[in-house]
This record gives sequence, structure tokens and C-alpha cells, in this order.
Amino acid sequence: MKPTPPITGFTLIELLVVIAIIATLSSVILTVVFNARKESRDTARVTIAEQLSLGIRLYKEAEGAYPSYPTGTALGVGGTLDTALAPYLSTIPQDPLGSGAETDGFGFEYISGVSCAGKTKALVVVRALEADTIGNAQAVCGIPDDGRYLVPVH
Repeated sequence: MKPTPPITGFTLIELLVVIAIIATLSSVILTVVFNARKESRDTARVTIAEQLSLGIRLYKEAEGAYPSYPTGTALGVGGTLDTALAPYLSTIPQDPLGSGAETDGFGFEYISGVSCAGKTKALVVVRALEADTIGNAQAVCGIPDDGRYLVPVH
């Protein structure tokens, strides 16, 4: 009787274990990538808010007063406040998702007439952050953070 040659290859159990390991690793990597994308959009939002704050400060220096728009006026959506700031900014920045101020809760708004240390100031507010790792963690001029990012116009 001839000896049977040894069987080469993988068993079903070995293949299933390898597939399970690959699935676990890919889910961990995808989670990290998606969180990194959220954090990068949040960083972009903070940078945009600082640009808008600079535009409002330039407006104040040129016109002698902050723009007279009601508190909560949207920024970066092509409104009249954006038109007023256009001469002071090369482009009016928008939210990184491109969703505008009223979609998904993201975007920017303007708060004017804030009393802060005896002076009237204005704020640019990032309405929401996705990853919530950047927030002020403090009140600015008596306005609570509430999960928003507040940028004072100096």
C-alpha cells in the first residue's frame, strides 16, 4: 500500500481566524481615520472663525464700528454680512462640509454688542464641532461655551 501524500493548504478554521483578524484590524483603522477627518474639519472651522474674526476687526477699523447685524446672523452662506465683509477678506470662507449655516448644525454666526470687561465686543461662533476635542472649555465674555467654539474679535 502506498503512503498518502501529506495534505497541504489551510483548514477552514485557519481561514476563518485570519478573516476575523483582518476584519478587526480594518474596523480599528477605519475608526481612527474617520476620527482624524472629523478633527481636521474642526481645526479648519476654528481657523475659518479666526479669519472671519479678523475680517470683522478690519471692518471695525475701517468703518469705526462693528457691523450692525442682529445676533445670530449666519456667516459664510452668502448673506448680507458676508457681502459687508467681502472687501476685508480675500474670500468668504465656508464650513468644510460645505453644508452652510442651517444644515446639520454646522457653520458660523455673528454675535454683536457683547459687553466684555467694560468694552463692547463682537464674537464669531462656530456653531458645532464634530469631534468636540477643541472646544474653549470656558465662557468668553460671559457667554457659555455650550459645545460651541467662541472667537472674540479683538
